[in-house]
Amino acid sequence: EGLCKYISEVCDITIDDNTCAFNVLSALVNGQIWGDTLQIYTFNYTKLQGPHGSNLEEITHHIHGTCVNENIIIGTQDSPLFNNDYDFMQKSFDPDFNPPGLVYDLLNADDIVIFGHSIGVNDRQYFKSFFQQQTSTSKPKRKKITIFTRDDKSEIEIKRSLQEMTDHNLSTLYGMNDLEIIKTAAVKDSPKQFKDFMMRYNQ
Repeated sequence: EGLCKYISEVCDITIDDNTCAFNVLSALVNGQIWGDTLQIYTFNYTKLQGPHGSNLEEITHHIHGTCVNENIIIGTQDSPLFNNDYDFMQKSFDPDFNPPGLVYDLLNADDIVIFGHSIGVNDRQYFKSFFQQQTSTSKPKRKKITIFTRDDKSEIEIKRSLQEMTDHNLSTLYGMNDLEIIKTAAVKDSPKQFKDFMMRYNQ
């Protein structure tokens, strides 16, 4: 309850249309207008504000609940190392835990965009099956995977996480997919990657 109150107090709901995040979301919404099927999964506890008043509620899924509904999930990933006395610390043991189908949709999507997520240890169970599938030579299917991160340091951290999830086959992940990591801090200095991304959806 205290965390929800704090988040609600400090959360700035004013939309800044100059941010990389706003432009990426706008491009994806625009792609949906041109016929793409869009599903949005957010790990934030706050409502996602759509560009230009667009209503994203029907296609937005909150993995860990929301402050508005007072059903937020906090904790760590599933682990065999937990003593039974500390099961409550695992997200999947929370009585409100009923995550939407992110794992299923990742496995079946053709174009995946990850923005502002470290793909770190604590949420790895949502991504591991997908990245393992995309490095498997059994019935391979090439996919477009775009990951937005902040800078060189966070790019290295994401690559380390991808290495672990693919059993150290990051080069295979690159070779079997159209994988691109775009650094938001460099967008203004090196805009080509970002412009190419925007062009993909702004037909």
